[in-house]
Amino acid sequence: MRSRVSHPRGLSTRDRRANRSRPASPRLGWLVLPSGWVDAVAEAKLYDDMGSPIVDQLAFSDFVLAGSFDRHLRRNRSLYRSRRDALLAALSRYLPGLVVEGVAAGLHLVVRLPPGMDEAGVVQAAAARSVGVYRMGEHRFPGSSGTPALVLGYGGLSNGAIDEGIARLREVVPSNMDS
Repeated sequence: MRSRVSHPRGLSTRDRRANRSRPASPRLGWLVLPSGWVDAVAEAKLYDDMGSPIVDQLAFSDFVLAGSFDRHLRRNRSLYRSRRDALLAALSRYLPGLVVEGVAAGLHLVVRLPPGMDEAGVVQAAAARSVGVYRMGEHRFPGSSGTPALVLGYGGLSNGAIDEGIARLREVVPSNMDS
């Protein structure tokens, strides 16, 4: 994941995290900072998580420098595109009225639920059918509200599992309408 953060005085930072493209265990990433920020950011990082494991960092550094990380990304890009397309096709087939957002970002989509739907109820009912979805409310600032929505991940699923999961989710969405 890449991001750029601007500072009010015109300074900016760039960061890069590898957490979307490899297993979640090692917390790896890097920053390019203005030189005056390096010590303060390093100290904040230390207090935030007591530092990152040096062996993991060195191994990942070698992986990047050897070009293996770029090859990994190229190889998996088409796989994840296929899974995303399978999810979009299944949503279109089984739940055609839902609004889908975040298609171009990461390995998840956000699907807006119809007004009156209870996110928690949908998540529980889906889980009872062995379908794992997440409430969008879990990702909002505390005390804020928004349109009921689900977060659907597809990175670790086969195209067939995606289709079956959305077919099962179709059974849940109409049954959770508040009357």
